[in-house]
Amino acid sequence: METEKINLEYTVHMFSRFHSGTGYSFGLVDRMARKDHFGFLLIPGSTVKGLVRQNCERILTLCELEPGQPQDEISEIMHFNRPRINDMIFGSKFHPGMLYFNNAELSEDDKEIFDGPVAGGTEPHLSLQTETLTQTSMSRRLGVVKQRSLFNTEYGINKLSFKGRIFGMLQGISISESGIESRGTDSLLLTLAGLLMIENLGSDRTRGAGNCKVNITSLMVDDIKTDPFDILRAMKEFPYLGLERG
Repeated sequence: METEKINLEYTVHMFSRFHSGTGYSFGLVDRMARKDHFGFLLIPGSTVKGLVRQNCERILTLCELEPGQPQDEISEIMHFNRPRINDMIFGSKFHPGMLYFNNAELSEDDKEIFDGPVAGGTEPHLSLQTETLTQTSMSRRLGVVKQRSLFNTEYGINKLSFKGRIFGMLQGISISESGIESRGTDSLLLTLAGLLMIENLGSDRTRGAGNCKVNITSLMVDDIKTDPFDILRAMKEFPYLGLERG
């Protein structure tokens, strides 16, 4: 097992409106979009982490490698086995993770667009980064609109870009065992694949909201600049990198 220090920067490009909610309402808006203390939109790091973990579980299932369930962890500890790879990356109640996901903030170019004052005024036009849509809730059983179900949702507009960062420590098996001459471990390989698999985020994804693309802009492994696609070349060998831990 190897331990590596990770510092990864990525960009999320939105291709449709999206909603990362706050859980609060304000005025006539029932579902507010998540913003930072300056009023700019953001994508919570917990949202990105949850999607990456979900994608990693899909990859492990596709490779016929169990992603691990909470009930399995007790037996692992009793048998002194290593934790499963997803738990090593993202943590569990028995094995704390050491990888951290910062909030993805609106890019500086986009901030400049919304940071200036509205024509003839002094207040910044932050409201232009969002749009409010009125929606209703349908009864699945009856197939009609529910009574008193009219609500307003605040969406971020499309064509916005966000910049996020993932950093911390990862443990895993070196991908050099697969014959790939590059730094990195199977844990990093799985994390990169899970991140790049993100195609939608936020709520209302079944209605076409949250369509996006993720690009990795920088990757440092043990303070050495590394090409993520050199690591991803080992994906075809992923099921054979000794992932059956124990």
